[in-house]
Amino acid sequence: MTDSSSYPRLLLMDNGSLRPEAVLALRQLAGALSERLGRGVMPVSLSHVHRIEAQRLDGEPAQTLDQAIAQRLRAGDRRFLILPLFFGRSRALTEVLPQRMEDLKREGRDFDYAVADPVGPLDEEEDDHAMTSLMTEQARLTALQAGLAEPRICLVDHGSPSPQVTAVRHRLAVRLADTLGQMPGEAAMERRGGSEYDFNGPLLAEWIEEQAESGVTEILLLLMFFLPGRHAGAGGDIESILHTAMQRYPQLRIAASPLVAEHPLLVEILLQRLRDAVARFKLPGLDD
Repeated sequence: MTDSSSYPRLLLMDNGSLRPEAVLALRQLAGALSERLGRGVMPVSLSHVHRIEAQRLDGEPAQTLDQAIAQRLRAGDRRFLILPLFFGRSRALTEVLPQRMEDLKREGRDFDYAVADPVGPLDEEEDDHAMTSLMTEQARLTALQAGLAEPRICLVDHGSPSPQVTAVRHRLAVRLADTLGQMPGEAAMERRGGSEYDFNGPLLAEWIEEQAESGVTEILLLLMFFLPGRHAGAGGDIESILHTAMQRYPQLRIAASPLVAEHPLLVEILLQRLRDAVARFKLPGLDD
């Protein structure tokens, strides 16, 4: 039996949003993970959320990662395991996160931290079927509920200036080709200008226009977004893009899948990422 004081404090971290619904959804996901573990998981964000008024968050202020760690250090915690709610190793994880931790340590704070792998899929060789299964179920359920017979499918993510992050989307698209019977298209909500960022693929609005002009009448968008925010969820950019496209092309029917965090399988994936991190960093086991 391991002394419980040696357990790392568990932190579920997203990138952050100025939308209260994103914070509330992150809290709900952290709560589901806590229930499965029998141990508390703190929901935190890398940026932005400290600017949301507490009254819009049921009276409880949201915390950034560094704010949460500083608070727990005052309470006596010294070990932290960060579980990133990210699809790939973006600059937020490889540069911003380490810098925030170094800033805290330069203030004289004494602590250790480890970062679990992002949700993934992680690499081409890994035999990881969970995210493929999750997205396949999202696609099939969305098509059934929307009454789409043979929709053209598109995998949509935020978009990143990092080729490694876009590669995660492409690996998932390749795996989905086997389960969905077609190679999904790929599109981003944001991309920088210039041919050096062509790896991002087209913007979503451009991809939809191209399909409609070619005669496609049914489209299903598979959303690679965990939580609601500026792009995904009620009132987001994607909703607006769909409305505009269907007004311009009356023959076109488009449906978007639920967010990834709405599927119960995400909790299982996060649990596996935690177990992998515990083994890799030789931390006290989750079940000790």
